[in-house]
Amino acid sequence: MGRLDYEKGVLRMLRDIGKIYNIFRKPLIIAGVGPLEKVVRSLNSGVIKYIGYLKPEEVPILLSRAYAVIIPSYTEGLPSVYLEARKCGVPYIVMYSDNPLSKWLADITLKA
Repeated sequence: MGRLDYEKGVLRMLRDIGKIYNIFRKPLIIAGVGPLEKVVRSLNSGVIKYIGYLKPEEVPILLSRAYAVIIPSYTEGLPSVYLEARKCGVPYIVMYSDNPLSKWLADITLKA
């Protein structure tokens, strides 16, 4: 959910879709719009389902049906999708990078 561009880690997530699918055996549902929309749309298949733009009131509905939320962003400090997932009680997967959220989660995980 969100802007489909390089900084959000969309290409990295798509590159690793096979690994992700092998773990969960569930289709990856991608919601959002942006510069990489055509790339995502072209990969629409049984493994990837592209649903486009979501209205704000549709976000909790989609999250309530989600098995997990993947956060692949390279740059965000505290992405709204992370907050939405937490609010809905949905597990989240943060693909490690040099962003503040990844570092913070790694830090609290190591201390736990």
